[in-house]
Amino acid sequence: MKVAVFDLGSNTTKLLVSEVDDWGNPQVVAEESRACRLTVGGGEEFRFPEKSIERLLEVLGELLEIARGHEVDRMKAVATEAFRRSGNSQDLIALTQASLGLPISVLSGLEEAGAIAAGLLSDPLIARFDDFHAIDLGGGSMEVIAVNDGAVSALESLPLGAAVLSARFCPDANCEWPDSVCLEAKDYVASLLASSNSHALSGPCSSLVGAGGSLVFLREILAFEAGVVSEEKEILELSEVD
Repeated sequence: MKVAVFDLGSNTTKLLVSEVDDWGNPQVVAEESRACRLTVGGGEEFRFPEKSIERLLEVLGELLEIARGHEVDRMKAVATEAFRRSGNSQDLIALTQASLGLPISVLSGLEEAGAIAAGLLSDPLIARFDDFHAIDLGGGSMEVIAVNDGAVSALESLPLGAAVLSARFCPDANCEWPDSVCLEAKDYVASLLASSNSHALSGPCSSLVGAGGSLVFLREILAFEAGVVSEEKEILELSEVD
């Protein structure tokens, strides 16, 4: 069976087409990613602006055509933090259903973290780790995962996405963050982490697995500085991240 999954993130909208065998093992057929920034504004609640809605509908139309070109048997669209926070997300969901015939399911934070954990545990590069912690740092949220003896032991989702924090503390993307703003942002992040009840954030961790757009671009920057291609930069030292 061939399936297509649409991931409507806060920063990008992605398509994954996979061939799934009788045992449920997926084989990637095609992957597409489109910039479609939905997270704007730094308040506790925001609304998708008309420009973002138009862009998302355009992108989804393109990705739908690609999926149909692969003659998929099933399609599924899921949305994450931007849809959880937006005051008009239901209006956009209804518009997408009416104009494109594509229903959208909004994942809770824990559902998103659980899906990320399942994806990580299916990755052969991570199979060598029986115990690890993981973070997925995207535009809208950060998911934190703890794995012990090859099984998920804790999950957490926090509104600490890169785009959300930038919009809250330094909305001008062309401006370098002043030291005072950096300290304010660090205090805010620390307070959210301290208020978390999840065991995923406590205890020692020998291996930290990173995923999400923010860490992908961090790897690109560090690989460029080291003069290597990003695929060769498998390990990021803590000193480099700092």
